[in-house]
Amino acid sequence: MDMKIWDHPVTLEMYGHGHYRIVTSAKEASKVLNNEWPIRHGIFYEKALEMCRSALKGTVEPEESRLQFLKAAEEADIQIVSH
Repeated sequence: MDMKIWDHPVTLEMYGHGHYRIVTSAKEASKVLNNEWPIRHGIFYEKALEMCRSALKGTVEPEESRLQFLKAAEEADIQIVSH
């Protein structure tokens, strides 16, 4: 099993009402932050990117990247459907 997979996926409402994005790992979160995120700046955005990279390197637990990803979503005013 890939240790970068989160215990609990994060579902975000992105791309308009009723459109959802499910993120399940640090690798996927990194891709979403780099390619799909509506606001590419901010303290939590930068921290989430850093934590995703660290989780992929194995220097922090994947849960740390998930928690920072959630904070980045709040910072970007993205609706969190489930976490």
